[in-house]
Amino acid sequence: MDINDLADASQSLAEDLDQEQAAESYEGAQAITLGKLSSNLSAQASTLRTLAVAQVITSSAAAVSALTDGTQAANSAVSKLKDAASAIQIAGLVLSLGAAIITENPGTVISAGNSLVTAVKAL
Repeated sequence: MDINDLADASQSLAEDLDQEQAAESYEGAQAITLGKLSSNLSAQASTLRTLAVAQVITSSAAAVSALTDGTQAANSAVSKLKDAASAIQIAGLVLSLGAAIITENPGTVISAGNSLVTAVKAL
């Protein structure tokens, strides 16, 4: 797993949120939130593909493990999302993991990855 995998997971989740929003005809605050999360996830995917931060992250085996586990959790979450609330929660955690990677701080990556894995297991 690498940063491109997380970028792919972010983009896939963004597309799924768009489809969910269209299929369920969400209105009001939920529709706005889903739209914003989708846009942010797409932007994150683009940013992750552009930035070359893997060298810093790969210097920490724990960070690599957290990134791998978090990415796998993000990919598996797509099939488990049952409602807007869980979609919003998982999307927010995927954004947090991406933001952690961009900071190039292995400790932040570990924390964000673990949070995502924990949330997906609870679905």
